Amino acid sequence: MKSKIFLLAVIAGLALLIFACEKDSRSEVEKTAMKYLEAMDQHDIETLKSMTDPDVVIVRGRSRVTGRDVFLAPVKFEAGVNSTFEYTNIVVKGDTVDVNMVESNDLASVLGFPEFHHFPRFIFSDGLLVRRESRRGTPELRAFAQQMEMMRNWLKAERPDIVQQIEDDDGRYKMTRETGERLVKA
Repeated sequence: MKSKIFLLAVIAGLALLIFACEKDSRSEVEKTAMKYLEAMDQHDIETLKSMTDPDVVIVRGRSRVTGRDVFLAPVKFEAGVNSTFEYTNIVVKGDTVDVNMVESNDLASVLGFPEFHHFPRFIFSDGLLVRRESRRGTPELRAFAQQMEMMRNWLKAERPDIVQQIEDDDGRYKMTRETGERLVKA
């Protein structure tokens, strides 16, 4: 009888230990994710850089790019257009964090878009973001891209001096704070 009670106590202790370890692991990923999301909202490039793997993979639909610099480039632009983010429905499963994200910014507002809805999935390993995926598309993005193209055409016709400041040699917007600020003022 004593051996059965001892065996039961050992099994219960192991079950509690396993449950505690799983809970601690999840809470660490959740803490990391919350710190990361806060840094995104504050446009804190240094914190984001320290928390992003140099070879991070970014997947949006069929598009796939790699690299921390590519991933973090828009953060500076977002600061220039005063992007703010609200996060809801944060679900942590192992090393994966799904988030519903609402973004608003001055440029989008000027172009008639009060907010954008994003549905990212962040995957962390050893405290670093190693992958970001879109769980589904941002419905407002296509219409916003059309408005941005109309704005670009207007700038080329009416303000070519600004276009030279905000586009690179390939005709893409420079992902800088200054570019964001200039577009809002244009």
